[in-house]
Amino acid sequence: MKKLLKKWHWAMPVLVVLISMAAVIYLREREGDPYSQILETDLAGLTEKSEARVLSMLEGDPECFAAALETGALPEGAKAVSGNMLIIEQKRGLFTQYLRRGGESGEEAPGEAGYNRVEYRRAFPHGWTYCVDYTRPVLYADRYASQAGAYLTEGQKDRLLIPLEEAEILIIDKKHGALPQNRGKSAFVAEMSIPALGGDILAYFDLKTKNIIWIEDKGNAGT
Repeated sequence: MKKLLKKWHWAMPVLVVLISMAAVIYLREREGDPYSQILETDLAGLTEKSEARVLSMLEGDPECFAAALETGALPEGAKAVSGNMLIIEQKRGLFTQYLRRGGESGEEAPGEAGYNRVEYRRAFPHGWTYCVDYTRPVLYADRYASQAGAYLTEGQKDRLLIPLEEAEILIIDKKHGALPQNRGKSAFVAEMSIPALGGDILAYFDLKTKNIIWIEDKGNAGT
């Protein structure tokens, strides 16, 4: 009897771990695991100017880069000044590449905006930080675009500034979205942000069923 109890004593921790793992897998399957629907992105091939190229630009004329934040005179290779940042390249819904005055370096990390939003940071000389904020593509993007097109009114479609296939899609917690919390079966949603005249249109999709569950029109026109 003592031997049997001793065996169970050692087996119990293993059993607890296995049950916990099974519970996690079950919950992810039930809710729709956000990370399983995010595709990888090659950061090196995303931007026109590489990290090394931007560093070379900065090293070539550090005084001009420093003065740009005060004078607004852009150094060669920069597109705009925004607060303490020099925008190098920007494509809405895809990425923003910039130099920020100060800040800390770090590896890639999920951004606060969504599970597939990534913030890349690298310390540069002369008090700058090299940054790329980008959105990783998601599975079922074509399906989401097709569904959004079927649900939008003709008035809404006339206001669109880009094709639906080019709209940014973020995977977020449903509680952070602009939709009724009783919509959908999952705790996560795919949020499609569609630029439109008068205000963006947000389309929400349940991460488990992949079906559209809500449209929020910030412009309130053509609805």
